[in-house]
Amino acid sequence: MAQIIKLALILFLFFIPVFGNGLDGTFASYLEKDGDISDAIVEYERLVVDSSMKYNADSLHLRIAKLYIKLRKFGRANEELDKLSKTEYINNLKGISYLLNGDFDRARSIISNDTLKGISYILQDDLTMANRFIKIDSPPGKKYPILGAIMSSIIPGSGKFYAGRSFDGIYSFLLVLSPVISSYFSFRDGNKTMGYIYGSIGGMLYLGNIYGSYKACEIYNRYQSDMYKRKELIKFRFEKWF
Repeated sequence: MAQIIKLALILFLFFIPVFGNGLDGTFASYLEKDGDISDAIVEYERLVVDSSMKYNADSLHLRIAKLYIKLRKFGRANEELDKLSKTEYINNLKGISYLLNGDFDRARSIISNDTLKGISYILQDDLTMANRFIKIDSPPGKKYPILGAIMSSIIPGSGKFYAGRSFDGIYSFLLVLSPVISSYFSFRDGNKTMGYIYGSIGGMLYLGNIYGSYKACEIYNRYQSDMYKRKELIKFRFEKWF
């Protein structure tokens, strides 16, 4: 899910306007629109060194930088951005590159836009700081893994019910109960060997059920957090900021 969030950010990034649209009729632009990003970069770089100087060099470097960001080659993107004047726009764009690369402190050191700073804190799971820069909705409630584990130690599978996984909860309950019942009947019938075997299996499944409930709560929290962050990020599309 985290990768989906980053992909959404990258896709929004490409709504930012460029310095000019004189490149739209080039073969490089065609390759870009066709999704052939690597070849489009090669074509744009060829236009940079074209002796005719028909196209604006700043526009070319900006296009190349954005395509490198799309390919997640942030170092190469920043090399292109360094060739441009250090305007607020370029600094924010470079900050976005750092942001998508997970270098949040460095991104905030050059970003001047409050919305981008807020988003950096959302991605860093620091919602208190994010709220200082942008208005965000209340985060979803969390499930407590320890509570889920305790619940399943009392009633097997109940912790998974608590984590919103009803089917897994029923399955865990039956899975633990089955060898326990078999162990009981084995001891009742005097078959101690099978009683101990079934009992051991039941014990391992019981412990696994507790651990599974703990992890189920963690997975629930991660999923809810990722969905929340994605929803909040979608509210702040890049083209609104520049």
